[in-house]
Amino acid sequence: MRDTPSPSYATATKTVSIVWCGVMISAVPFSITFATPVGSQLVNGSSAQLCATADYEEAMALADRILVLHDGAVEQIGTPEEVYRRPATTFTAAITGSPPMNLIPCTVRDGVAAAGNLAFRVSGMQGEAVVGVRPEEVRIGAGPEGVVDLVQPLGRKKIVDVILGGVRIKAVTGPEFVASRGTRLSLEVDPAAIRVYDDEGRLSEARASGSWVLLG
Repeated sequence: MRDTPSPSYATATKTVSIVWCGVMISAVPFSITFATPVGSQLVNGSSAQLCATADYEEAMALADRILVLHDGAVEQIGTPEEVYRRPATTFTAAITGSPPMNLIPCTVRDGVAAAGNLAFRVSGMQGEAVVGVRPEEVRIGAGPEGVVDLVQPLGRKKIVDVILGGVRIKAVTGPEFVASRGTRLSLEVDPAAIRVYDDEGRLSEARASGSWVLLG
């Protein structure tokens, strides 16, 4: 019978600054033990500052590395760029970004992920999945046509909700963009910007091989 390896741990004495809601609570040296690989990924060097926040913009602005927790479990550890560009779970995708990632529940059969009349070519996945697309990655002016449902002017940008193939898609435009409810718009997305999540909400190795298309 093969022996089960014992878990390894990383222990170090750090000078840790504890910050809560922007207020410094303490800065004292103490010994911390982390189960690897969390410790080695999150804390390096002889000092660290731990900031607890529910504001993703504050986390992105302040952190060298971000640990995303949900119900006490680690969702993702990474740099702000990694967490934003490649969220490891649908939970992380849903709490980062303004607006957050478009998350589209799909059923994948024979290489086609379908949601309503909207479809993607996907390799490496079968069954239930979620396709994720950042609103900033949605391009207006090419691709299949949808209908504008809502335009939110926010000063330096606008958030445009488009119903495409029965699915609500959010896109981010510049302030100069002009449209109103009922306007017909063509939308496309670079397949490299599409993320595919499995039925447990985890980022998968599946890849999209093209932009979205309309069925029927």
